[in-house]
Amino acid sequence: MQTKKIKVVIADDHKLFRKGIIALLEDFDFIDEIEEASNGAELLKLLGNMQILPDVILLDLRMPVMDGVEAQQKIRILYPEIKIIILTMEDDEQYILHLISE
Repeated sequence: MQTKKIKVVIADDHKLFRKGIIALLEDFDFIDEIEEASNGAELLKLLGNMQILPDVILLDLRMPVMDGVEAQQKIRILYPEIKIIILTMEDDEQYILHLISE
């Protein structure tokens, strides 16, 4: 049985963190392509230029220019088929529940 390969985008303002996640993800055979962005605005521009959209976005909440909250709101409208996994060090339970409910 052949597993479908997926495309992933990582959006985080910390380059070292992005590169570490990319290095980990490259070990998985089912991941076909990995792209990266350093903020929400760059992420939206990247998505707008892609011929084939990613299956999954790993999205940091706290970024300059456009944070992950605003970016995910726009992505859910423009690209509802993309799955989003939030990356955060935020520990405010109410804040996290609010994000999940959107």
